[in-house]
Amino acid sequence: MSTAPNGYGWADCGGGERRLEATVTPDMAGEIDGDTEQQQTDFTVAAELLHEILAFCFAYRGGKPQPKLHVAFRRFVCITWLTRPELLGDKPLMDLGPELGCTRANLSKLIRDFGDSLGGLRNRLQKTEGAPNLLHGAAQGPLAESGKKETARLRRDGRLP
Repeated sequence: MSTAPNGYGWADCGGGERRLEATVTPDMAGEIDGDTEQQQTDFTVAAELLHEILAFCFAYRGGKPQPKLHVAFRRFVCITWLTRPELLGDKPLMDLGPELGCTRANLSKLIRDFGDSLGGLRNRLQKTEGAPNLLHGAAQGPLAESGKKETARLRRDGRLP
């Protein structure tokens, strides 16, 4: 029987409280405590997701010995903006960029890369994939014609160069 931890599970502390503890093979404590397979599976999924998030935040290139913490924080803010933008006050990337010491485009690229790694995850503040086509269609419609006429009139009046 192995006594080396091979994972982690929940232990009942009484009064409805639970704490995390190392599990061993075979998991006799899990059988005694009545841990279900679903509880262990949920924890495994959560641990793997947290591992992926931290790997994204602390990823570094070029064989540098240590990740830069300000870059890791910037990536964490990007993940937060993607998944829970209300925690950042629903601020647009244009406003977050200067606070984080980078451009809106840098943040947008990080967010898109992380969202694509999760199967194309997007939030309500991002443009949809079809937005360029919608904008192109709007530029060809009746409002575009009236806008062109208004621009021409303003140029004639000397209000526009």
